[in-house]
Amino acid sequence: MRKTIRFAGPAAALVSILCGLCPAAPASAGDSAPRLAYTAVDPSVFVDDGVVRGWVARFDEARVREHAWRLWAAITAPSGQAISVVDARGRRTSAPAAVFETWFDEFEVFHTEPAAAAGCAGPCDRAHRLHRPRQAPDGGAGDVVSYNKYSAEFAEFVDRNHYWGEQTLIDRNAAFDREKTPLAQRFLAGAPPHAIMLKPVYWIVKADRPTLMPVWKGPGLAVDGTTNATTPVPSTWTAFVVVDPTGRAKPGDPQTLDVATPQGPKRMTAANAPIVGLDRFYWFPLSDQDVRFLAAGNVFTVGGVALGDLEAGDLALLVGMHVTTDELVDDWTWQTFWWRPEPVAEARRFVEPPFDSYELATAYWMVGPDGAPRVAYNPYLEAIDAGSIFLDPAMLGVKSNCMSCHHAAAFPTLNRDPNQATMLDGSYFALGRVTGTEPWFAGRTKTSFMWGMIMQNQCVGVGAAPSSVFCKLR
Repeated sequence: MRKTIRFAGPAAALVSILCGLCPAAPASAGDSAPRLAYTAVDPSVFVDDGVVRGWVARFDEARVREHAWRLWAAITAPSGQAISVVDARGRRTSAPAAVFETWFDEFEVFHTEPAAAAGCAGPCDRAHRLHRPRQAPDGGAGDVVSYNKYSAEFAEFVDRNHYWGEQTLIDRNAAFDREKTPLAQRFLAGAPPHAIMLKPVYWIVKADRPTLMPVWKGPGLAVDGTTNATTPVPSTWTAFVVVDPTGRAKPGDPQTLDVATPQGPKRMTAANAPIVGLDRFYWFPLSDQDVRFLAAGNVFTVGGVALGDLEAGDLALLVGMHVTTDELVDDWTWQTFWWRPEPVAEARRFVEPPFDSYELATAYWMVGPDGAPRVAYNPYLEAIDAGSIFLDPAMLGVKSNCMSCHHAAAFPTLNRDPNQATMLDGSYFALGRVTGTEPWFAGRTKTSFMWGMIMQNQCVGVGAAPSSVFCKLR
């Protein structure tokens, strides 16, 4: 799915898709998914800085949520293209591709490559480069896979400012030191209007059988239906649905799943879990390249499926997404979505199925009108966060706020570790107001609220995998 970007004018017109007009190869087992042509989001969805600031000043929850749903509708709109692969048995499986699916991943935008692994260097050049979510203390749990997606406006911004090279950040940081720049002013230039950053999250199921899948019970962000209320990752959830791509599941059929508990894995049987079909999800079929990329060391298990059991044609179900848009002069909008079994009544004004089966939380402010910190997180992403990843080890992902966390983003991370699995340790901030003048910003450069820029740059040479040595600022 990799694309090459050519920038010479307005971003949407500057995207060149390699081999976009190449003739299609004959279908055969192991075919990779075709490259998708970049599709821009409908620009009418964006609003002016002053409008968003007015909502924030009034704590206008209704307007903020309405805007978040409109953004969700815009990025999930049909691109007019499909992801089509040949499965391990020679059968073709296709699914419509949403607008966001055509965008650029973090490796394309920041000119880096995933760590090379045997069997998946060149042969995976068109894979969805899915990996474990990187905001977890150990680099991610084994329940879900994700990657970042960026609009062309964001990609052009990174390219123009050379934010794909660690040296750019080192030089900017050194200049701030030389000039004795006050903490409040130690920040990179912001992204252009209408730039978008996303983090889609997927649960993977087998295509040839019903699968018992745990679901966040809620309601909303209330922590319930889990064996671990402190770090309620999906493997601890005790509410389930049966995802049935085959149409063969019957009510009352027992399904089993190992659930993580403080005492170890516990086999649970669900005989009356609701049965849901693929029509309730946005999904795509995994290609042979996708499977080989995952198996090359980027994850170890996905949703309890052993990597050795994955094969072309198995299915990636969208279960969550962070959505961030640059519609303010010096900030972003922050909203996050996660899947639930029942359609969301509020969503139906804005989106068609299956995108009305995703719940919403917004973080347009860090502290509410009553002075209490606002909680807004994604159960599929932040539930694992606890302990050493935070500046204060007592902080928790289930008591966090997207805006607070991203306002703490600065280069280098406090531990200056080049290892992507651990470089964030001690740098995250969960909840409450972040002003940009806190003492832990000393000697660092704020990256316009972007952790992804740090993850792709800290001790990473251009076109190189992360360094294995301790990072020291040069």
